[in-house]
Amino acid sequence: YALPLTYPCGFPTKYINQGYALVNIYTDGTVALHFGGVEMGQGLRTKMIQVASRVLDVPKDRIHAIELNTNVIANAASTGASFSTDLNGNAVMQACQKLV
Repeated sequence: YALPLTYPCGFPTKYINQGYALVNIYTDGTVALHFGGVEMGQGLRTKMIQVASRVLDVPKDRIHAIELNTNVIANAASTGASFSTDLNGNAVMQACQKLV
């Protein structure tokens, strides 16, 4: 017999499932990227830089991902597995789209 199982992605409470991003574009063409996730070896920083690079059409070496700081990004959701990429990647994408 096969018993289908489903597991939720993220948290059961909607307001906790939010990504956060702040993108600053400087006059020299560099970009500072703040997002609500912690890099723990899962490649989150690299993925966020790739998202910003694609949306802004800026080379990846001109984008600097800043470590999570609660003075900039408050109340970020916990970082876990690829779920952080989904949350924060969309937040970075939307922030960059507003600047284009």
